[in-house]
Amino acid sequence: MKIEITIDCPDCDGHGKTESTVGGWTAAGPWMKYVTHECHHCNGTGNESVVVDDYDTLEEARLEYTDAKMRAA
Repeated sequence: MKIEITIDCPDCDGHGKTESTVGGWTAAGPWMKYVTHECHHCNGTGNESVVVDDYDTLEEARLEYTDAKMRAA
């Protein structure tokens, strides 16, 4: 059976966005804010790669791709 295997992006954990902090000093004291960016590694898709391959069973595919999401293609 054909199985679609999706591997989450390691930089954004599959969310498609990354977060960073920006800060500085003003007359009132220190400040900081969070800024969200589109992930540059996966271009915002959240997936590092998608593979469609033939396997006899879903368990056989899970042995090869332990941390991936899978579904019948």
